[in-house]
Amino acid sequence: MSGALVPIYYGAFASLPPSPLPASAADSDADAGSDDEETLQSEALTSSEAYLFPLLGSAVLAGMYVLVKLVDRRYLDVLLGAYFGVVGAAAVWKVSAGAVKRRRRAGDGAQGQL
Repeated sequence: MSGALVPIYYGAFASLPPSPLPASAADSDADAGSDDEETLQSEALTSSEAYLFPLLGSAVLAGMYVLVKLVDRRYLDVLLGAYFGVVGAAAVWKVSAGAVKRRRRAGDGAQGQL
């Protein structure tokens, strides 16, 4: 159960925008490199995009049904195994790259205060 809850919990907090820094911390970070700064943009879903979700979902499910009925099970197993292998490796890479980046930022800030 915790194997499912832990990623959801951390993913929910990772998706939140960062809290604004106090004025004193913002002044000390102002001289830091601006290449690490990321701009946050809010994305909104329009009603025309929302209307497409059931249509696209139905098309995907119908396509998967046809794929399962027409393709031999051995090929389908190889295809799904390769897909989940690539997607899993990409997910681990993304998470570990983010953790390394945060650790480097934290380390750079600690060295600057000495």
